[in-house]
Amino acid sequence: MSNPWDVPYSAPLRPGVKNEDELFLSVGRALSRWEGMEAEMGSLYAALTTGLDDRSSDPRVRYRNEYERPR
Repeated sequence: MSNPWDVPYSAPLRPGVKNEDELFLSVGRALSRWEGMEAEMGSLYAALTTGLDDRSSDPRVRYRNEYERPR
């Protein structure tokens, strides 16, 4: 490759999946795993921002309650 705009060599493409059911099943599994990972990340965020023992799930409520003094 002598010039930056030259197309680099790439391996020849493999043929795709011939059975569409196999493709749809693979995509469904990948999306389900992604959704599970997002749910776990949401739980982790909630635990980090509110604490595990706090009754409130809203970080703003936790912040207000911790720093307000009883009158």
